[in-house]
Amino acid sequence: MRSVSSVDFARFFQCTEFGRSFLVGMDSSASGAVSLSVHASRVSMTRKQSRYLSRILRQKHQVKTCRVKRYGVRTLERARSLETFMAPYRHDNILYDPTGVFERASKLLRIAGEIRAELNGAVDKLLWQGDKGALIVVLNQGNASDEGRFGDASPITIETSIRAILSDVCDQKSSDFIRAVRVGYSVPNVAATPIDQQSLTSQDGVLEWLKSKTGTSALAALIGVGAVATAPAQDTTPGRAVSGVNGEWGLIGGSLNGDTAFMTEGALTFPISHQFGARLDGTLGARDGHFLGGAAAHFFWRDPDKGLLGVAGGFANADTNSATAGSSDVGAFVGEGELYLENLTVSGLAGYQFSDGAGNDGFLGRLDFEWYATDDLLLTAGAETNPVHDLLGRVGVEYRPGFDALPGLSFFADGAFGENDFYRAYGGIRLYFGSSTTLKDRHRRDTFRSHLFSTRLTDSVPSVAYGD
Repeated sequence: MRSVSSVDFARFFQCTEFGRSFLVGMDSSASGAVSLSVHASRVSMTRKQSRYLSRILRQKHQVKTCRVKRYGVRTLERARSLETFMAPYRHDNILYDPTGVFERASKLLRIAGEIRAELNGAVDKLLWQGDKGALIVVLNQGNASDEGRFGDASPITIETSIRAILSDVCDQKSSDFIRAVRVGYSVPNVAATPIDQQSLTSQDGVLEWLKSKTGTSALAALIGVGAVATAPAQDTTPGRAVSGVNGEWGLIGGSLNGDTAFMTEGALTFPISHQFGARLDGTLGARDGHFLGGAAAHFFWRDPDKGLLGVAGGFANADTNSATAGSSDVGAFVGEGELYLENLTVSGLAGYQFSDGAGNDGFLGRLDFEWYATDDLLLTAGAETNPVHDLLGRVGVEYRPGFDALPGLSFFADGAFGENDFYRAYGGIRLYFGSSTTLKDRHRRDTFRSHLFSTRLTDSVPSVAYGD
């Protein structure tokens, strides 16, 4: 079982069934128990998705307590200061902060505390002008002398002290988001967010003025809370066609039209660019003691949230048990595609099949409906037409148990049946090698279910090849 601290949540929330989160935090109790908190807006995560996410995190990771908290936009905008806004989001460790808002906010709160401790009553307000990246320090005029000094400190030396605090808190990188420091005696006529509660104590109406000017809260307008709530749900940047170089290997046994068949199949899938990938696959085996095998190559475009389009070519070869027939070959060139609809994948291909047998050339078409009953249980039903069989039905199932020692292991069964009492029934095991965790993600982000695997092409090999 993987530790939750090792989870790549950026990749995790690419899975559309989980929705989107704007913050994931982890806390540890005195006894060492780990508690996980996932924060999301109602815009980007439904109640059903939140329950499913909580269940997955509890089952597959070392999380005793997992809370998924959903917020309405008005709730996110309700805070009157950065300090009150951050109160529900304080955690021992931040595991996922895609916008960086919470890291910056935490630093601003620490900076505010350091400034007040260092200047000891000299500061009235600490404000944040997010659109300019400016820290505004409003000094307390009641403690200043006629020369505008606080004891031996002038506004200039106070600014120098503040910059030293920024450098210490932000590890010399405060300029990454704090681009300016402004020190003065009055509140500037700009939209700015009160950082701490003490900045709300006076009655000059800064926040009320700000709300009337912007029509929304200080936080939504100035530090991006509105963006935190909605941007992940509106992100239209397509995901990668292939998450990274990955492979699979399968061991198959069963019956092909009454003959015993054993095969091994494998595939290598790799990215070519952000949106394009390629796959090479092949099969070696025997039917009734005679060689059976083949290979295929695919080139495709894919958006893992929408679907796949590609072209492919492949062949299968079968030795016969006839001294005069030798061997038989069948090949195909096709266009293939997949459409992703939540837990349903609609997939198929259309193209031309050719072979060395007379009358065995012509149109090849397949259509499958692949339903993910869970992320690790796939049920398949479909149909095919080819020059050898006018109509074939197809059913299949694949299940990944999620063993810790073999996370890529799955068990599957696959069959086809058609006219003239043709049938094929295969079962076996498959090992996936890649970055994705669930079976669904492996099929949509790593590899995909090849409809031109030579184990399927053998359905179209002319029966004369086996001396029938």
